[in-house]
Order: sequence, then C-alpha cells, then structure tokens
Amino acid sequence: MFRLGLRGWVMIGVDPGCGGINVWAWPGIIANPVPGQLHSWGLMGSLHPGGAHAMLADGSVHFLNETTDVTLLEHLSAMADGSVVTIP
Repeated sequence: MFRLGLRGWVMIGVDPGCGGINVWAWPGIIANPVPGQLHSWGLMGSLHPGGAHAMLADGSVHFLNETTDVTLLEHLSAMADGSVVTIP
C-alpha cells in the first residue's frame, strides 16, 4: 500500500493511522528520536519535510502532510470498509 513501509521483513506495508506520519518521538520508548528512523516497520515516514508520499491501491501517488487527520489516515489504510474519503 505505502512504498516506504515495504522495508520490513514481513513486507505488508504500513498503517499510517497508527500514529500519523513522520512521528519520530514515542514517549517512554524513544528518548532521542532521529528523523528518518522509525520506531517500527509499520509506521509511515520519510525524509521529505512536512509529510510523505503514499502510493494508493489505484496506483495514484499523493503527498500526505504530517498534519493529515489520523481518522482520515485510518480510512485510507483500510480495505473495503465502505468509507468514502477525499484526500486533501
């Protein structure tokens, strides 16, 4: 689903609704976050300022801002949930 997530050993993509985009700091887990180094293979991030490119199932590519609503990200990463969303 999202190209940047295809770097883990399970190769299934990422879940941007799990916390957002480019979330480097995780209280209690990562004391000194390093931009570009994600806590988990399932998170979405990039070195692009302000967001990350995402390739959707229809083959289109969109730049999603770090400020994109987490609920919208959850709907974008779900399959066949019946939700109709518009990418800002």
